[in-house]
Amino acid sequence: MERIVEKCRGGLLRILENEALFLMAAYLLRGILFVDPLKWHMEGLTNLYTYMLCPWGGALIGLRLARLKQNKSGLEMPILFLLYLWIAVPLLWRFGATFNNMVTDIGYGIVFFGLYASVREREERIREKRLLEMGILFSVLSLVWCGLLLYCAATGTRIGEETGGLPFGVFRGFLFAGVHYNSVGMMAAGCLFMSMALFQCARGLWVRGIGAAGTLMAALVIILSQSRTSRYAVLIALAFGAFMKVFFLPAMKGRSTRGAAAALCAAAVLAGGYAGSALITCGALAHYEKMSGTAEIQSRTEQTAEKAFLRTVAERIVTSAEAESQLTGKPREAVDATFSDRTNIWRNLMDLWKSDPKKMLIGRGVGNTGSLIAHDTIHEADGTAAVHNTYLQFIADFGLIGFLLQAAFLLCILPGAFRGFCYGAQHRESGLLSMGMLAVAVLLIGLMESAPLGQMTPTNLVLYPALAFLTAKGEALVKQN
Repeated sequence: MERIVEKCRGGLLRILENEALFLMAAYLLRGILFVDPLKWHMEGLTNLYTYMLCPWGGALIGLRLARLKQNKSGLEMPILFLLYLWIAVPLLWRFGATFNNMVTDIGYGIVFFGLYASVREREERIREKRLLEMGILFSVLSLVWCGLLLYCAATGTRIGEETGGLPFGVFRGFLFAGVHYNSVGMMAAGCLFMSMALFQCARGLWVRGIGAAGTLMAALVIILSQSRTSRYAVLIALAFGAFMKVFFLPAMKGRSTRGAAAALCAAAVLAGGYAGSALITCGALAHYEKMSGTAEIQSRTEQTAEKAFLRTVAERIVTSAEAESQLTGKPREAVDATFSDRTNIWRNLMDLWKSDPKKMLIGRGVGNTGSLIAHDTIHEADGTAAVHNTYLQFIADFGLIGFLLQAAFLLCILPGAFRGFCYGAQHRESGLLSMGMLAVAVLLIGLMESAPLGQMTPTNLVLYPALAFLTAKGEALVKQN
């Protein structure tokens, strides 16, 4: 009996201390499953988050503290701790111990200490194992979730329309997953780079094949979602990764030669990715129109140069005259003057700070700004608006003091993370090249979306482990030298 109890105890401990399993559970509960078509069991998902995920995150923090290195050098963990204190104490002291504030405090604590610090302070062999496990889990998720989305896109299936919320499938030319298409793009970006990490670090051919399939399917979902933010952020991250990979090729001699070749490769990735995305989007829109037989997809104003380019691409895809006559849906323009009214939201936020500079310094707390900046925007009817910039959102929530602490943390780990990124460019099997591109993509997405630094959002959940993998490797390289 004692042996059985000991084995059960050991198995439970291995599950509780596994950051990869926790990350996947959090990714599912905070993103993939928390969608409109599943409203009928939202209470069950909320209970799972409250009574399973949060205690699990607390156990991760406790186990991390149990193996804490007493002689650890560097400022990153003290800065991270100060940042957490600034987030947690004011929320409960100034804004009250509400459910929203409690969830925010718990979420940031789990991301900072249960994920980042726990992964960061692991032994190298365990970190490598965790990265492989994360790659496998996210590749499987990509095959299932992205596969279902692509099936809906191919067949015109929409799931959950009867719930009155956002459907799972194609609607008006955008690919939804029960959440907004921008959220679809962001979640798919996490799947893409984690699956790419499996492709890079796995040894078995069939395992690498799973990673490659997951990467490709996630990329298609990002394109079909028509989320410009995620599409362009991923493209820039891939271009940056291509630059690093070519720059560190051992066969190339001469720094200037490597730099020129790397820049050309990055430009080719950007141009090819943009053109390929446009080609796929036009083909998908033509397919949707052909299936529906109606002009359901609303056209949008396009810039003249891009309109001509995309129309040429569309004409190459649509070979029959009948289908061509039905092609009224068009891809979203590359950019619009207000970034979908974001500039007006930012203007309202600046005006709000001018009228109350103190709140700019210390913040208003989570959820207390949206109703004050929605006027004269497309969100006015809703009565609230997200800031649509994670850095401005962070200032709105936690003030300049909180943002400066966040910036200090990121700057503190930047040298080590960049060394880890460079190592990944030279050693494909480490998987760190994908982690570097993931961090770049998430931080770029933050320029247009509020989610990337928001407690346990899917983007923040994958950002901090990626930074931990990179920083830990960078520090190990310094010690080796």
